[in-house]
Amino acid sequence: FLFYKRGQEVVNSILCQPGSFSVFRKDALEKTGGWSAEQFGEDAEVTVRLNRSGYKNEFEQHARVVSEAPANFKEFRLQRLRWNLGYYHARAKNIDFLKGVKSPAGFVYIFSVMSHGVGFAAGLYWAYLAALIMVNPSYLSFDALTSLSGLPIQLGLVETFFFILHLFLYVYFLQKFKKLHYIKYLPFLRVLNLIQALIVKPEALEIILNWSSKWKKYTAD
Repeated sequence: FLFYKRGQEVVNSILCQPGSFSVFRKDALEKTGGWSAEQFGEDAEVTVRLNRSGYKNEFEQHARVVSEAPANFKEFRLQRLRWNLGYYHARAKNIDFLKGVKSPAGFVYIFSVMSHGVGFAAGLYWAYLAALIMVNPSYLSFDALTSLSGLPIQLGLVETFFFILHLFLYVYFLQKFKKLHYIKYLPFLRVLNLIQALIVKPEALEIILNWSSKWKKYTAD
């Protein structure tokens, strides 16, 4: 969290000010349309909207706040499911930010969308493959798995690129703040990311598609 926010602040590209421990100027909110309450991820949506309107989002790394954390896997799943829904809900409302990149924030925005998109694609593929094998176990054969290996190889290469990039940033900032010993927790973070890719993201996408097919205002957009 510290590394992402600090890095994004350097180029004035913070994409989400956590709503539970952020302070926004009232006049800035009023001038840019106010707080959006009818959606998930409203803190991320208003952060991007403020940035696009010329306001600067700052990160105070020494602030001390109290927040609730998931106590078990069920709570973790629900939290990440809500976050994934909020991520795409917030990005969808600012999708035109992808047109004509004119600032560092625009590049960070595109990178974020691409990174999450790859994660979604990987999650969908593995969920699809698991369902396919459950329906027809013959797909466990070597020839069948080989025929389906093209896409995961491509996704794996993209995931590897993002992982190496993240690892470089982790090592750089941990060394800078003299906390390189925290790198030992990186494998645990990868396991959490794997859980998100295989379980949470496909579930979030199913919910999003369900909403899109039933809600007229989202179908129209």
